[in-house]
Amino acid sequence: MSLFQRHRWFVAAGGITAALAAVSLVAPRSPGLTAFADIFGLCLMLGGASILVFNAIAKPGAERMFEGSFNATLDRYRALLSEAGAGQPNLPNDNLDTGGTTGPGKYRLDDETHAKLLDELAKQNFRGASPEVRAELLEFFGHPDAPYAMKRKRKQWARVLAEVEELKMAVPATAATSGADPQ
Repeated sequence: MSLFQRHRWFVAAGGITAALAAVSLVAPRSPGLTAFADIFGLCLMLGGASILVFNAIAKPGAERMFEGSFNATLDRYRALLSEAGAGQPNLPNDNLDTGGTTGPGKYRLDDETHAKLLDELAKQNFRGASPEVRAELLEFFGHPDAPYAMKRKRKQWARVLAEVEELKMAVPATAATSGADPQ
């Protein structure tokens, strides 16, 4: 929403006030003009007061909605903490910004985060990648028809595809460490 759209009533009130000021400076003084200015001033004050009253009435509903959302978040957080204290928490791969499940091409930040993780691991030749992380990256980038955010930038998308191929050919972390000589 543009600045003008957000403050259109203030712009309109300022324009009307400027027009009345111009009329009062140009027009000869008369009882009719004075009465008109008084009535218009009263209408402006009543309009401003009605806006304040409307905002005062509308805000409690918004506050209740925010409070309910905040309480639901706290309840979920407490449940996750209790699960973490009892063992392995169940952490679904949800988008916490929108509340929906994530997937390839559904959310730009998710795509970029997966690409950044892939890039950082590629710099280390995927030595620090656990089997779970490898599986997640291969599953995530295993949908070539998905509308990934990186597809808009050809060089970045080509790098992602090359790094996925490197990941496929890299030796998994458990296999690399099991064959090492203990010293």
